Amino acid sequence: MFPYREFLGTLLWILNGTRQDIVFPVNTLAKLKSNPGLVHWRAALRVLGFLNTAKHYCIRYAQQHFNENITSSVYMRGRLPITPDLQRYVDASHAADFDTRRSTTGYIFFISREPVSWQCCMKTTVALFSMEAEYMAASAATKEALWQPRLLQQLGMQVDLPITLYEDNKSAIMFADHSGDHRTTKHIDTKFNFAREAQTNGFIMLVYVPTAEQLTDGMTKDLPSSLSQSICLDHYFHRFEFEPHR
Repeated sequence: MFPYREFLGTLLWILNGTRQDIVFPVNTLAKLKSNPGLVHWRAALRVLGFLNTAKHYCIRYAQQHFNENITSSVYMRGRLPITPDLQRYVDASHAADFDTRRSTTGYIFFISREPVSWQCCMKTTVALFSMEAEYMAASAATKEALWQPRLLQQLGMQVDLPITLYEDNKSAIMFADHSGDHRTTKHIDTKFNFAREAQTNGFIMLVYVPTAEQLTDGMTKDLPSSLSQSICLDHYFHRFEFEPHR
């Protein structure tokens, strides 16, 4: 026997803390926790091997990233509100689960080029086509996008509206903007129209981004190792070198 659940819990702790680049494989392994086999244990060890090869990458939160032209003393005195550079990406993989044919949703939010919030989960309902899956993902990301400015404002930061969400599906963006074909979308649950209402009220704005620049692509599906590294490691983390112990 092998400690699959204990090892999975360790990976989840690492994932939730600092390593969002392993969110898709860890979530896939979590689906098999009730009856894992040797192949699943070996797959979990491969995730550990990847972390070992990528141990030189880290998230670096630096105060000067908020605004390099204003000193920290000005922030502390409260003379100027901090306006952080915000980027938010959302994506979905249609019918990614072969057993239930449910879609996988993923989003990641950046503040001043550093990731601060991310999620990958399987939806509770089946999407009939890819536009619906992307629209459902946009609704989930909208909830997080509306909560985040309230927290930032309490920290003395100024957040301008509308909040931009980068999406790589033009049909989902058109549907959220009321300009899509509604004859084939009448079945979509009203709860997913939360994103449309938020955009209509000027809280968010869905903006198209090419799939090659979609930073959540590797959070919703399995990508080739070279492409995964170019999308994830090079955008999420900073590379550093270990200093020898003295």
